[in-house]
Parts: sequence; structure tokens; C-alpha cells
Amino acid sequence: MPLLSLSAKMTLAQMAPLLMSVLVAGLIAKHGTLSYAAYALMASFNLPIFIAAASMLQALYYLGGRAIGQGRHEDYEAAMLAGFGFASLVALICAALSVLSSQALSLLGIEPALAHASYGFGLANAVGLWPALMMVVFRVHASLRQRAGLASGLYVLGSLCGALLSVWAMQLWSGNVALASEMAVAAVSLSNWIMAALAFGVLWRMTPLRLSWRAHGARIQAAFAQVFAVGWPVGAVVLLDSLMLAFAALVAGRYWPQSVAVHSAAALWVTFALVLPLGIAQAVVQHVAVAHAMGDLSQRNRRAMAALVLTLATGVLTLLVFSAAAVPLGAAVLGQMAYQADAAAALRQIMPWAGLVLCMQSLIVVGAAILRGLGQTRAPLLQALFGYGFVGIGSQWGLAVVHGGGLLGLWQGLAAGFGLTAIALCWRCARELELSTHKAGVYRPTMP
Repeated sequence: MPLLSLSAKMTLAQMAPLLMSVLVAGLIAKHGTLSYAAYALMASFNLPIFIAAASMLQALYYLGGRAIGQGRHEDYEAAMLAGFGFASLVALICAALSVLSSQALSLLGIEPALAHASYGFGLANAVGLWPALMMVVFRVHASLRQRAGLASGLYVLGSLCGALLSVWAMQLWSGNVALASEMAVAAVSLSNWIMAALAFGVLWRMTPLRLSWRAHGARIQAAFAQVFAVGWPVGAVVLLDSLMLAFAALVAGRYWPQSVAVHSAAALWVTFALVLPLGIAQAVVQHVAVAHAMGDLSQRNRRAMAALVLTLATGVLTLLVFSAAAVPLGAAVLGQMAYQADAAAALRQIMPWAGLVLCMQSLIVVGAAILRGLGQTRAPLLQALFGYGFVGIGSQWGLAVVHGGGLLGLWQGLAAGFGLTAIALCWRCARELELSTHKAGVYRPTMP
């Protein structure tokens, strides 16, 4: 129940902005096919980079959880403050890449009209990256200090503001579809600034969450290095994960540009449904990290197994929903376009495979989180490199382009890559839990 409760709060914190993203994508898709395709391609380039950057900051769950479990408050504060500094540095890199995304798409062979149309979206997206990464650090800090509900509330409030501003922007510039779509994305960036301003106000005013910058100069420098050392393998694995979907979107844009909208709708639902496994992952990593630091191996293993079982159950349920409601789910993003014969047939083909991809991806996310809680951040790298880089991308290219499978081949290749990686990672996770238990020699009693 503690795992379930925390998972629900962490899920809500991510579901609110994703619902806002679905709304914005739907608004753009209903007003212009070209604008939506350009927006989707911009997102396919920038989203993997942002997700990898945010995932590096998940190292704070391990560092902060370990400090809590060992009772080292100064190390905990230093880790959180280093996290804010690290997020600022990474945000500059992400913003620069977002601004250059149009040129990058052109170099990758995307049609000039689509690449050019994505330029405004890249600028609007770049504006909101710094506050978005600040909120990741705040969410980790609030969760570890038993204030996860507060972070979720801020995300819900910010997402409501973003949704309302996006609708208003689409109405205000309704005469210019391209400009209206870009301003809707800018409204999302503005909502990130609203959330970050509220979060820093909470840090300043709320005693349980207040952090002191003065007392930890040397500790912050050491913690900054630890965040990078622990975080970069996590970011590398997540980047490889995200590049699988990005590669599929770029291949679709290169060879079948008319299918980008349908493919992106399926990918958006995978991203949206992944929110629950991400919530479970963020909950279990701090439970495992704290219990592991305290030496409570029985509690640690129970939480880890409960997380994997819960993830598998939700993944199977989502697979069934994706298969049974393929066209209505597509229509939620694409509107009436989804009911056209070609689009409906494509959705019925690829949505069951998208559900299978989600199921496998969910197990990977939670398995990697358990390994992070054990301090094994580099453990998934080999599995990810082989499963994603060789099997996943190779299968996509072979099935979709070489053998002419089109969109279906892309999703079958994704399923192959994620499936192999999920099996390998779950095996590694079970092995690490068993090995660390044997090393300890004996289970310690559960702490009160």
C-alpha cells in the first residue's frame, strides 16, 4: 500500500502535463495536418533528449534516498542543491538543440516543408525547458520529504493553466493555423514557468522543504559530480530507449510522410500510458534505495517484486485496451481523420503492437529503477545497447523498409527490441537482488 500510494501521486504529477500535451496535439491536428506533422517531428527529435536529461536527474532518488537511509541530512541537502545546478546546465544544452531541431531534421532527410515548419515549434519548446527540468528536481525533493501530493498539485495546476492558455491561443490566432499552433506550444512553455515559480515559492516558505545554500559549498561540488556519475548511465539507457521511437518517427517521415500523423498518434498514446509505470518506477526506486541503505533486505525485495507484478498487470490491461479501442483512441488525437478508411486500417494494425511495446517498455522502466535503487546504474547499459541499438533499430529498418512492412514493420521492430531488452533486464534485476541478499548473509528484521 505505501508503494501504491506513492506511485499514484507520482503518476498524477506526470499524467497532468501529458493530458495537456494530448490536448495541445489534438488542437494542432484538428486545425492543420502539416502543422501537426511538423509538431510531431519536432517532438520526436526533442522529446528523447529532454527525457534523457530528466532521467539523469532521477539519480537524485538514489542519492537522496541513500542519505535519508543513513541519516546524513547534509549530504541530502547537498544532493538536492547540486540537482538544481545540474538541471540548469543540462537545460541550456537542451534549449540549444531544440532551437536547432529544424536544421537537424533537414539533415536527416525530412521533407523541406516539414522541416521548415518545425522551426517555430522548436523555439517555443526551448523557452520552457529550464523550468521543466527545475520541476523534476523539485518533484524528487518533495517526494523524498513526504510531500509528493504537493508536487502533484502544482503539476495539475500548471497543466490546467497550460491547457487554458493553449485553447485561448488557438482561438486568438485562428486566422493563421501555423502561428496559432506555435503559440499553443508556447503556452505550454509558459505553464512550466508558472509551475516553477510556485515551486520556488514553496521552497522558500515551507519549512520541511526549505534548503540552505550557505552550509554546503564543498559538499555541493562533490554531490554535483555524484549526480553526473550516477545519472549519465541512466540518461544513456533512457536516450537509447527514446531513440527507438524517434527512429521510427523519422523513418515514417522519410518514407511515408502521409502516415506520420497516424504513427505519432499511436506513439503519443504509448507515451501517455507509460505515465503509470513511470510513477511506479519513481516510487520503487526511493523505497528500494532507503531500504537497501538501512540493510532491510526483506522489505527491499518485497517492494521490488510488488512493483514488477503491478507493472506487468497494468501493461497487460493496457495492451487489451489498445487492441479493443484502436480507432477511438486514434480519434482522440486525430479527430475525424482517424475514421477515414486508410487511417482506421493502419490504427487497427499498429495499436495492438503499440500495446505490446508499452508492456515491455514498462517492465524495462521499473526494472531499471530497481537497479538504480541498488546503486547499479550501469547495469542496464549492455542490455540496452544490444536490445535497442542492434535488435530494435535493425528490426525496424529490416521489417519496415527492406521487407516493405511500412508502419506495421516499424512497430514490430520496436516490439522485438523492447521485448528482448525487457527479458534481459528483468533477469539482471532478479540476479542482483539475489546476489546482494547472499552477500549480506542474513535478512535484517523489518524496520518499524
